[in-house]
Amino acid sequence: MLPAMATSSPPAMKNSGKRSSFTMTSYTTVKPPEEVPGGWRLKPASGRLAGAIVIGCIALFWNGITWTILIGSWRSEHGFVAGGITLFLSIFALLGALMVWAFIHQLLKALFTPRLELTLSTPRLVIGGATELRWSITKAKQHLTDLKISLQLREECQYRRGTDTITDLHEAHAITAYEHGEPDADGRCALLVPTNLPPSFANKSNQLVWSIRLSGSVPGLPDVDDEYPITVEPPQIVTASITPAPLPAGTVLPEDSPLLTLTNGGTGVVPGAPIAGVVRAPGKAVTLRLRWATSGKGDQQGETVVTTLLAADAAGFILILPSLPPLWQGTLLSFTWHLEAEVDGASLTALTLTP
Repeated sequence: MLPAMATSSPPAMKNSGKRSSFTMTSYTTVKPPEEVPGGWRLKPASGRLAGAIVIGCIALFWNGITWTILIGSWRSEHGFVAGGITLFLSIFALLGALMVWAFIHQLLKALFTPRLELTLSTPRLVIGGATELRWSITKAKQHLTDLKISLQLREECQYRRGTDTITDLHEAHAITAYEHGEPDADGRCALLVPTNLPPSFANKSNQLVWSIRLSGSVPGLPDVDDEYPITVEPPQIVTASITPAPLPAGTVLPEDSPLLTLTNGGTGVVPGAPIAGVVRAPGKAVTLRLRWATSGKGDQQGETVVTTLLAADAAGFILILPSLPPLWQGTLLSFTWHLEAEVDGASLTALTLTP
């Protein structure tokens, strides 16, 4: 049993459907937590100082090129042309100034903004489960206020645009676990994962990412805004299967019966729950395939996970859907499962499975 939690209000879930963004190359990776006495310490998505160094290098490169060309245009004797070039390059100089400001902002955050060390009581979360999150504020040179801790689910899709790789991000859900104007330096709260949300899943171009997000205010310094990606697992790990199941003796199917039928029509599918089905192809061999596919903004992907050959004529079977990938209909991406029946190497019929 979890001990009493220091929360200011019960956990609340909200749909943040309008929040989305895109970057050129980012794609979140989950770093395994480090086992420490009493739990597992989480690692942030990126280091603050590393971020400052990256921004500083980009700003140095950008401003170096921009100002080299600007100075060259000022020294040119072609007054009108030089003035046009100077006016055009002033836009790039302004962007360079913004980069310098971003570098200073990130450097101040890395050196002076308080850090929070997060520790979970378990190495990962489970759909429908709970775990305890403990935090400890370090480097507290300034007072931290308005601390908010939330558990977030995000869709991420990668695709090509010309020679660039684009990553679109969409915050699908956010669950507030803790919110307090004057947080304790050392505290704890409960993290609860609703049963109606999918577990973590990632492939080459599409993924569902869970993370713990921290935000807070620091007078006179950049605010706290850190992210700790974590793994959320399904309640149980189930593998896919299609098992032949003889029909009861004397079963006669109408002549107009479809080739492929599921007792639930393909709706209300739950991973791990058996679904009965029937194929009807008199005198012909039938191959059943269960495959998943992605759709949406990212590059489309799919895979066949199990193939079963059924006897000729009417035959029954039992289908079990696996835990991963999860059935998910999102804003940027969707994971769907399809059951396909192939008769004598042709005449493919497919059913889309829905939750």
